[in-house]
Amino acid sequence: RIAEAGVTGLIGGDEALVDWSRDRMLEYAERYFDLPNRDNVLGPSRLFSSTYLESIWLTNYLAAGFLLREAGVLDEQGQEAVGGVVEEAANLIGEFDEGLSNRQTWHNAALAAAAVWFGDEELAQRAITGPRGLVGHLIDGFRSDGLWYEGENYHLFALRGLLIGAGWARQAGMEFFADDASREKIALALQAPALTALPTGDFPARKDSRFGVSLAQPMYLELWEAGIAGLESGRANAE
Repeated sequence: RIAEAGVTGLIGGDEALVDWSRDRMLEYAERYFDLPNRDNVLGPSRLFSSTYLESIWLTNYLAAGFLLREAGVLDEQGQEAVGGVVEEAANLIGEFDEGLSNRQTWHNAALAAAAVWFGDEELAQRAITGPRGLVGHLIDGFRSDGLWYEGENYHLFALRGLLIGAGWARQAGMEFFADDASREKIALALQAPALTALPTGDFPARKDSRFGVSLAQPMYLELWEAGIAGLESGRANAE
């Protein structure tokens, strides 16, 4: 909601929304360090029950922070406060490497976002181009048919993290859609859910996925829109 308020406020010229977004960011900066870092089954976290949820939160927190900073809304003191939260969260996330897990895709997206915030080239390389980074997940996580190796129930989740990470990679000067091989793999990954969908438009309820989850959910439609836009942009730049 902080990110959405920031975007809506800046585009629509609504100062109240922009102020709300900034104030909530600074509120997190005040409260974050008072929350205990608990070691959960799926990794350490201050805010949630797992590291991957902390990663999802951090990508949104930084989306708002980046927009507000670029718009001149966050002063130097505010940027320092937000940076303290980002550094602590990134260190926490970076210490819990889950290899090729779908959750690690979101860890990498969050670390890529942190790298953009700090202008940290070494962190960007680790999160984006490293063997366990976003590029490694694109190459080894999505099979030759485009489907994520853990199955349909994790496919869209991993793909969403990958595409969000690709957006941060672009901000770091690394174009994810630059070469034909990457675009071809991403195109296959975008097609795979439709090709394996049930006649009802749901994806198969295998492993630990819920039955009757529709591919028509807004967050999935947004994912395809973002993926197709990235492919078209990358193709245009290549030509």
